[in-house]
Amino acid sequence: MHSHEITFESQGGFKIMQRVWLGLLVIVMLALAISSFIMNQQVWYFNVLSLCMVGILLRMGYMNYRCCQYFNTRLVVKNNMLYHYTGLTETQYQLHDIACSECPVSNVYKLTNAQGQIIAYLNGFLPNSKKLTNAIEKAVHK
Repeated sequence: MHSHEITFESQGGFKIMQRVWLGLLVIVMLALAISSFIMNQQVWYFNVLSLCMVGILLRMGYMNYRCCQYFNTRLVVKNNMLYHYTGLTETQYQLHDIACSECPVSNVYKLTNAQGQIIAYLNGFLPNSKKLTNAIEKAVHK
């Protein structure tokens, strides 16, 4: 990984798209809840399926909301180090001290350091997020 750099930046424009997405999730979730309970469906499994769908949408919405907290951050992987820039502060981490996990269903990656503190939540739709997490996982498994 020497002299090879991977940069991940979450711009503010994606935050607007994320909030629109969260608004659409809320609308779909409410529509499912209203249609299953107010229409008085006689089929019991339709109510169970709609409750499961509402739970999945709530999880997706919550994880995408967590991603909104880490906008305008810059992560750079270079020379087996992760450089985390937020505003004017820079934090350095060794790649083997970072744990990367993918949150199920929501396409969100969670980066934590060796002490278990959250470094960032990355949305999988942002450019270079998958490339960055692959580089971290590759360094951890060496």
